[in-house]
Amino acid sequence: MEETFWRQKASAKHFNEGDRNTKYFHALVNKKKSLNFINKVKDENGNWIEEDMLHDSVIRYFTNMLDKKTDIIPMVNSHLIENTISDEDNLSLTVAPTENEIYLAVMSINANSTVGTEGYTSIFFQKCWHIIKNDLIAAVVDFFEGNSMPRFFTSTAIVLIPKKDNPEHWSDFRPISLCSFFNKLTSKIIARRLGSLLPNIISPNQSSFVKGRLISDNILLTQELVHDLNLKTRGGNLLLKLDICKAFDNLSWDFLYDILALFGFLKLFIKIIKNSIENVWFSVILNGNSNGFFHSFQGIRQGDPLSPSLFIIAMEYFSRSINALFENYPSMYYRSKKGLPISHLSFADDFIIFANGSYNHVKRFKNFLDLFSLESGLSFNTSKCAFFTSKWITRTNINRIIAYTRFEHNSLPFKYLGAPIFRGLKKSHLFDEIIKKIQGKISSWEYHFLSYGGRLSILKSTLNSMAFHLLQVIKPNISTFRRLERILNKFFWGSRENIHRMHWSTLIKLCGPLNEGGLGCKNIEDSITAYSFKLWWNLRKNESLWARFMNFKYCKDKHVSCCSYKQGDSAIWKRMCAIKHNMEPLISWGLNSGNSFFWQDRWLGKESLDNLLSTSSVSIEKVNKFFSKEGWNMNTILNLVPAEIGNKIKDTSFDTNLED
Repeated sequence: MEETFWRQKASAKHFNEGDRNTKYFHALVNKKKSLNFINKVKDENGNWIEEDMLHDSVIRYFTNMLDKKTDIIPMVNSHLIENTISDEDNLSLTVAPTENEIYLAVMSINANSTVGTEGYTSIFFQKCWHIIKNDLIAAVVDFFEGNSMPRFFTSTAIVLIPKKDNPEHWSDFRPISLCSFFNKLTSKIIARRLGSLLPNIISPNQSSFVKGRLISDNILLTQELVHDLNLKTRGGNLLLKLDICKAFDNLSWDFLYDILALFGFLKLFIKIIKNSIENVWFSVILNGNSNGFFHSFQGIRQGDPLSPSLFIIAMEYFSRSINALFENYPSMYYRSKKGLPISHLSFADDFIIFANGSYNHVKRFKNFLDLFSLESGLSFNTSKCAFFTSKWITRTNINRIIAYTRFEHNSLPFKYLGAPIFRGLKKSHLFDEIIKKIQGKISSWEYHFLSYGGRLSILKSTLNSMAFHLLQVIKPNISTFRRLERILNKFFWGSRENIHRMHWSTLIKLCGPLNEGGLGCKNIEDSITAYSFKLWWNLRKNESLWARFMNFKYCKDKHVSCCSYKQGDSAIWKRMCAIKHNMEPLISWGLNSGNSFFWQDRWLGKESLDNLLSTSSVSIEKVNKFFSKEGWNMNTILNLVPAEIGNKIKDTSFDTNLED
């Protein structure tokens, strides 16, 4: 019982046999207290406030931010949001949840997640499902009929997570909402239902929280476009990173409801959303104590499972408006070498704009941002927005842009979604911050209470972390691999600072399956090679914005497997060309719609027609070109291939209603 108590209090997720003692958990709890304790902050006048004054200050700050309603103006470009939600879609969103749907949602909530104001973890509801299910189901169904939740369910505790080391202002903390279990449950059900519709209504420029879209696509595409930053063009290329002030907290409810209505969501569904986000009362947890109890009149909660979906739906108006602006003024587009025109990319509230650097174009875009602020209630932090320019943009023009926009002018490299974005060679210092993050995950002193099994669990978790994923995306140089291996090796064998332990084996030898003598760890270089294979597969599917951009830029009139790199091509494209001969023989297509390539793809067994005929076709004809009403157009096919292969094609069945 004592172990369970301290484990929950420490939020410990990694332990193994031999680690089940409270010493480790005590260390974690003490560290959390130390990190989360706030001694002092600066007020709006820059004066330090301490002790009892902190409580009044934090309540005043969040009350001023949430307990207000920003007036907005009607949307200028409302015609850009089309009514695309069908009656069937609306029915799927508003129908009363079944017992099974509610049960699956209950079981999907992390049993060790932090509790809300009611004090019950989700494990209580999971273990007692057979006792409480009737009351819980009745409450959920009542909510989906359009009835509001009682205040007990909607009261929310805000915890403050530092955004940076040594925070000085309340704005340096990220407010995370600890919602009640019932609030999480209903939000989870709505979010799951919405998730199936998002790919149909969210433009490809937005990649967050949409099934099938990846954060890596944004990083790779940004890196590819930065490679072309210095292409000579009138006005020069310009890249702009936008910073939205407290995006989730300042979003206007009226703006969100208007967007939902324009998409065609039913009034009942919009009422359900209103009941989820409007009747919310907040208290702020400061140094372990709850402070205040105030209402909100704008914003959506960070920590609510529904908030990400609602935010990207609202920001779809911004995304479509940017695309419309660039389409109306084509000279605003960023110039890339033969690539598709890309105006912007976004991941949640991280927006990056690719534009022409002409002063008039930048001025037009800044005016567009000011208009959007009036429409949505969101504002842009000019001191944190930054732009990067081509070498062809003059200092005079840069100074004019700074004077008009008040944006900061920076130089490469810069960080985007945690990854370094740069031009030129991959130098080791570019990866220092990612390595530091990985090192920070394993260097905490309390981990040295763990056994080898516990440290192995931490090691595996680190190799599955976001920071390690970023290394897979970027593919650093060899020296960075070796540096990371040394750090992980020291951790596993227990070496730290001035204490050196015997390293009985290297990390490379520890990797591999258990049945082959390994410890079940990933090999770093093998993981990055495997990720390269995955990138090639994404490129071949040609579904994501990154894949379509790369195919258009490098393989416009050719099959991707027939393309090679030239001097001056990007490192990402060279990476693809380096692994295509290993990956392409592993790809086969089951024939249906006929969108596979007739000559180059393996749709007729294990070999492509090019391999069977020992040819290297330049033609990029699709298989469905040879379909007829009766099946195959055999007259055309037999003019191209021998009778033996023609008969094999004739015997191949397909269903055009299905995808290959």
